Parts: sequence; structure tokens; C-alpha cells
Amino acid sequence: MAAKLWRAAYRRCVFEQREVLVFRYQQESTVRHGACLRELSFKEIKDSASMYPQHLGDAYVAVCEQRMLRGDVAYTLCGASEIQHIAWLGFYDQIADNGFTGADCVVDLQEPQPLIYNCWTPPVFRRRGVYKRVLSGFVSMFPCGPLWIYCRRSNVASAAGIESVGFELSHVLSRAIRFGRPSKVSNVCVQGK
Repeated sequence: MAAKLWRAAYRRCVFEQREVLVFRYQQESTVRHGACLRELSFKEIKDSASMYPQHLGDAYVAVCEQRMLRGDVAYTLCGASEIQHIAWLGFYDQIADNGFTGADCVVDLQEPQPLIYNCWTPPVFRRRGVYKRVLSGFVSMFPCGPLWIYCRRSNVASAAGIESVGFELSHVLSRAIRFGRPSKVSNVCVQGK
């Protein structure tokens, strides 16, 4: 048993396969009415970061400020006394998870399209359907699509929530990491489905 665990740990140090699932919302025949979303102010984001410093620290606040300066908007559910979720929306012509698969592993959208990204639910609100309600709110904002979102393959809960609202898997971004460095052999793999 110990030898098996040691081999698995060694393999993870030598080789890692990083994958990001990219989903697209397609127009449906019936328009759904999702949850009401509202924009978050920078002050609300800072306050949330101070409430959850182990999840959202000073670096997160600095990144949020840059996002707002370029025109992206943070959303949460309407009517809640506490912030139950933070989700970002921007318009992009490419989808990439730069810090995970690399800036050269992308889905090229040809023109700016709405992208939901960097979603986060405070631990006390997880497993209560909050993420699904937020995503349904975005679908209501863009009922005819296209609307994009992505998550890492290891985030099974997010992938299930995304698909439950009507998004379909469109691409898989994949990067092999060998000895802690991006592999030159299988540098970028974008698979259309």
C-alpha cells in the first residue's frame, strides 16, 4: 500500500495533466426566468475579502480592481443580506485559464462574447443551489447566447452546476506538465466537441 502511494506521489511530481472544461450556452426554444442578479461595488468586494481572508485576500482585491478598470463586472444574487456568491462577467474574444494551462492554450471566439469567470461561493452557502441560481440569472441576461463559462476538470461540482443550467461542453483545454514545466511535446490541445 505504501509503495502504491509513493508511486502515485512520484508520478504527480513528474507528470501532471491540467485540463479546463469550456462550456457554451446555446439558445433554447423557451426563455427561462432565472434569479435576479445585481452588480457588486468595489467596496462590497473589499468587504467580502475581509470577511473571508483565507479565500479572498489582498491579492484578490487588487485583481478585482484591475478587472473593474477594464470594464468587467462582478455580480451576486439580488435581495440577499450577505453576499452569497461572486461571479465575474466580461466580453472576450478568447478563453484561457492563463495561470493553469497557459496563455497559449485558448479557445478563439473570433469576436468579443460574454464570458462568466472566476465564480466563488462562500463556504457557508455551498451545496445550497446558489451557484445554479446565479448561472440561471446570467442565462436570463443572455437568453439567445452565446454565453461562455469554464472550470477546471477537477472541479466536479462546478461542472455539474454549469451543465444543469443548460450549458454544453464545447472545448477541453489541456496542457501536460512534466517535472513542473509545461511540456513541449503536448504543448496545447484544444478539442472541439
